[in-house]
Amino acid sequence: MTTVSNTTLADKNQAYWNGEAKSVFKDKWNDTATQAKLMDYACGNGIVTMSLHHLFSKCIGIDLSDGMLDKYRATAATLGLPESRMMAVQGNILAPMVQTTSPPLDDEELDCFDLVEICMALHHLDDIQLATQRLASRLHPGGVFLIIDWATRGSLDINEHASPDAVHPEHHAAHTISHDSFTGEQIVSLYDGCGDVRFVLADRLSDVPDARSGKMQLFWARATKL
Repeated sequence: MTTVSNTTLADKNQAYWNGEAKSVFKDKWNDTATQAKLMDYACGNGIVTMSLHHLFSKCIGIDLSDGMLDKYRATAATLGLPESRMMAVQGNILAPMVQTTSPPLDDEELDCFDLVEICMALHHLDDIQLATQRLASRLHPGGVFLIIDWATRGSLDINEHASPDAVHPEHHAAHTISHDSFTGEQIVSLYDGCGDVRFVLADRLSDVPDARSGKMQLFWARATKL
């Protein structure tokens, strides 16, 4: 005699996932982060590392400021990541002579990155050509170089940065800024010799109280080291 079960697929799913809920998200689904390495240059509090750390086995945040490095370490603590996964070091890519990071890292640790990124900091560097060359040199062939910063908007009547006064001179950080914004042509030229170059503008403006109109536009640019 055949017995007809009244148990539905929904019932089976409910029973199964009630039992699996505690452990299912602890399992690693892939090993893509096994050997991947990220450099977060001028890292600040590590906003990019926060978003991408799960893709990398090691994230190294580099900054000039001890205060910012403390913020990066605090982010690591919040994420529950040990120093072996997310570490902060003091360094200057534009130093006229090779300097040892603090704490010191060997050449191997500071080379062959899968991703090097600089987010909202390129406008603080005086020689962007040299900076991008030196950052790109830290990638392995096939590695990706990502830049996120402010874009110069097309026409002068709405351009936030038509003059050096676009960021108000009385602003407490004005003296630390060397470039108010960047055109797509400027950024693409920095990637000379790289492949798969892309430059994408944000689809909306960001509120920036210290800009003349109070709004600016972000860009994302990336290229692959050949």
